[in-house]
Amino acid sequence: MHYNKAGIKDPYVSPIPDHRLNLREIFTLAAPLDTDSKTVTVEEDPSGSTLDDRRRFLKIGKEIISYQGYTSSRPFQFTGCVRGTLGTVSSGYDTGYKFGLLDVDTWPDFVRFDQRSSIQEEVAERIGKLCSEAGFEFLYFDGAEDIHPPYWFHGANAQYKVYRKLDPKPLFSEGAMKAHFSWHILTRGNAFDHFPPEVIKEATRRYPLAEAAHISKDFTALNFGWMSYVAPGEETIGSQPDMYEYVTSHAAGWDCPVSLVARLDQMDSHPRTLDNLEVLKRWEDVRNTRYLQESMKLSLRDPAKEHILLIDEEGNFELREYRHLTRAGGDSPDLRAFIFQRSGTPWVVYWHPSGEGSLVLPLPPNKIELYKEGWEAVPVQDHEKGCMLPLGARRYIKFDMPAETVRSTMENSSIMAVQ
Repeated sequence: MHYNKAGIKDPYVSPIPDHRLNLREIFTLAAPLDTDSKTVTVEEDPSGSTLDDRRRFLKIGKEIISYQGYTSSRPFQFTGCVRGTLGTVSSGYDTGYKFGLLDVDTWPDFVRFDQRSSIQEEVAERIGKLCSEAGFEFLYFDGAEDIHPPYWFHGANAQYKVYRKLDPKPLFSEGAMKAHFSWHILTRGNAFDHFPPEVIKEATRRYPLAEAAHISKDFTALNFGWMSYVAPGEETIGSQPDMYEYVTSHAAGWDCPVSLVARLDQMDSHPRTLDNLEVLKRWEDVRNTRYLQESMKLSLRDPAKEHILLIDEEGNFELREYRHLTRAGGDSPDLRAFIFQRSGTPWVVYWHPSGEGSLVLPLPPNKIELYKEGWEAVPVQDHEKGCMLPLGARRYIKFDMPAETVRSTMENSSIMAVQ
């Protein structure tokens, strides 16, 4: 629910704007303003007023005026004004009239409330009745960051105004922003929106993972999301199993959930969708067990480490630290490979991020064993340069050689396209 702001076409905004909508800056008319004037002259310097599209609005009395720009030297003016926008009615105003820059959200479909007024309590009353009638047991305080300063106070206070009107109280609640004083209201909070595949690991290190340590002290957790689902294309490698493995494993280390935002067309067109979903399924299954011991969680919290969650031959979970072989296949974009140890033996999990092909390793077939998910053995073909393996979905290579030799072998491997 959006609870701290009104839609741009909401009756709180149009045709008569409520006096309790928030104003980001206050200005004073330096000259009379008639009903047709396209310029608004003010005493204060308007420099810094937003020039974002769909956010350039002034609220004066019961009228909303849009503007194109402003001057930064006297006479200070808002220029290119359109009177009576958003369904309001133009009127005249005398010199000295006070008005303000309307606090239009960065998502410009909304206008924010003045948290110092009674409007939040009024909306909270309505939300409480709706939730009681509907029987909701879970609530998400969306857009929780869309409040004015001081954020540490109004963030939690706006949520509390709503929360105290809920009867019965929700079993779980989440917020797009969780301030320190929200700990007794929110089960979790502070999901970050959609990091692109190319930066999702680094962004997870910098934001959710860094934050998790802090808010755990408030007995709460954050949502390691929202993770988007992106199919490979000309501009992106797309969402890959190791990316979801990184986010979900580190989230599990802090007992935090993840969330996925996916479009079916992106899932249908992504060749590795089954592998991606398998990663997510395994980590969700882990959340429903007591498999992760505290020592494991401590390791999962380390931002420098990456882990893979396997299911062994007996169907049990098996957690292994692994490392990205960034130069595998001669640094080919058609190969992603990671090395790990299993029972003292080096293994490599590998796949094609966007299609199918063949992987040629410069060693004889008897030096490796190849498996697909479920530990079903896969035949390895002879090749003039060594051996040839299918390259597509995730597969696992068991090597009969030291780990350093494995790294060298993978770096000197080559990719063949499907004929």
